[in-house]
Amino acid sequence: MIINFRKDDRRMCDIKTQVNLNRHIIRRSKCGKIINMKKFLLKSLAVMAIFLSGFATADAQIIVKVRPAPVVRVRPLSPGPRHIWVAGEYVWRGGTYVYTDGYWAVPPTRFRVWKEGHWKKRRGGWVWMPGHWAR
Repeated sequence: MIINFRKDDRRMCDIKTQVNLNRHIIRRSKCGKIINMKKFLLKSLAVMAIFLSGFATADAQIIVKVRPAPVVRVRPLSPGPRHIWVAGEYVWRGGTYVYTDGYWAVPPTRFRVWKEGHWKKRRGGWVWMPGHWAR
C-alpha cells in the first residue's frame, strides 16, 4: 500500500509513505533515499534521553544509616582581615564519606557569608548538605 505523503512540484524528490510486509513504516523518496521511521524515532529518543540524563544526576544524594562523629580541628590564624573561615566538609569518595579540612578564603563578592555544611535527617538515614556562599 503506497500513500502519497507530500508532493511538492518545486522539489525533484517526491516523498511517499508505505508500509512494508514487516509492518515497518518507511518513507521513500524518488531520489532513492529510504527513511525507516522506527529507527529514526528510536535514535531521536536515545539522543534526547542522553541529553536529559545529565540533568537528572546532578542532585544525587547518598544516604548513610549512621552519620560520622563530629571532627574537632584547631583553626589556624587568619591570613588577613577579609578572610572567612570555610569549615571542613564531607566528600563522598570510594564508597564512604571522607572529611576534608577547612580553610581560610576571601568571599567571591562583598557581603557574602559561608553557610556551613550539616547533616540532615532523611527517611532511612542521614544526608550531608554541603556548605555554600550566601548573602
